[in-house]
Amino acid sequence: MHVSDKNGNKSTPNDKNCVIEAKVEKKQPITFTATADSPEKAFYEALEKIQRVLDTTLDKIKEH
Repeated sequence: MHVSDKNGNKSTPNDKNCVIEAKVEKKQPITFTATADSPEKAFYEALEKIQRVLDTTLDKIKEH
């Protein structure tokens, strides 16, 4: 996970980024990025995205 501020000390809308990478055995890493007004909001948005994809990926693995 990496959180960054695009504009440093300047406060502009949607200037916080959060990048989360997940690795599932025998699969390519999955990376998600979210941009928001605060680091916390960017984190939770990225987390929601990755959770949806991981749920689907793991369900497919269980089916096989």
